[in-house]
Amino acid sequence: MGKGRFAVEYLGDYRVGFEDWKTGLKHTILLDESMYKGNEALLENIDTWVDPISEYKVVDKDNNGVCEVTSIQRVTGIAHVDTIARLQTTYRMGRGYQPSTITLVDINGKVLAEKKI
Repeated sequence: MGKGRFAVEYLGDYRVGFEDWKTGLKHTILLDESMYKGNEALLENIDTWVDPISEYKVVDKDNNGVCEVTSIQRVTGIAHVDTIARLQTTYRMGRGYQPSTITLVDINGKVLAEKKI
């Protein structure tokens, strides 16, 4: 999934390269070594797999009285159950809702990379 727009590849040493060709968002995701203990050989099988949107959040992030909509997609690692990051696209009201930022976050919600679009 997502192979036309995204590139995800194992770089070695528990690092995964992520790139969104549409927006130019690019980052190296650092994996938690302890999560792959005994399964290190499987890391070489990491391939581009970005799920379709699986969740939406509607929140007034900037407290201006207009809610922003954030869509969330999972980026997976060695298997579909192995979420290594999430891709969040935030839409703001302008002439209808328009995408404004794209953010790559780790599995704990920490921002890894963000780009205005």
